[in-house]
Amino acid sequence: MRKPFADSPFSPWITQELIESMIDLDWPTTGQLTSYHEASHAITAVAFGIGFNYVSVVAGHDVLGEVAFDERPPALPLGFDPNNPDHLRLAENRIVLAFAGEAADAYRTGRDFDMRWPEAKGDLLVALAAASRLHANRGERHAVLNEMASRACPFMREPLRKDQIEAVARRLRMASELSREQVEWIMDNAADVSHGYLESESETGVDCRPGQDVPVIIEGREVGRIAVADVLP
Repeated sequence: MRKPFADSPFSPWITQELIESMIDLDWPTTGQLTSYHEASHAITAVAFGIGFNYVSVVAGHDVLGEVAFDERPPALPLGFDPNNPDHLRLAENRIVLAFAGEAADAYRTGRDFDMRWPEAKGDLLVALAAASRLHANRGERHAVLNEMASRACPFMREPLRKDQIEAVARRLRMASELSREQVEWIMDNAADVSHGYLESESETGVDCRPGQDVPVIIEGREVGRIAVADVLP
């Protein structure tokens, strides 16, 4: 989920698109990044067999885009047991899914993966919630977050995934909303519908690494380093 950078009396989508397009013709606009971000979550959910109804980039007051999952993330089962291999895999997949948007954003814009970006706050909280079910110790939680980030980044850079993200993002930008069935169809036909606005990894030279201590950033300012207990019910 991506959140708008600032409130506006006008549509945050239209306002930012116009301003950003005038400021820097080479830098992707918020609309392009949001479509790419949400497409990344959507194709990861399909790849992992995680249910959702639709993915949307219809801008509102609180969000610029979202994936409407069947269950509220992290959606771990009752009686969750981290020693159960199936439960462990589900929790890890949920963390990778939460990191997918930032992993794709970082690659798209040629910067390091960093969950401290304001737009990644909601995804970070989902990842923290899942990690807290795996480990009670804060250091162990951060270790698993770093490990899952190291999985999310190369997953987003796989040639097939890049084509799928580009294809879904392009269609999403045109249609504003896609059902899961539409996303699946686009993924299956990605080579025919992708727009191709990603450079190759060798051209960007991006070093993909997560932040080490998952601080909380609000409106561009670090407000503290929180324990999981501070953000979970």
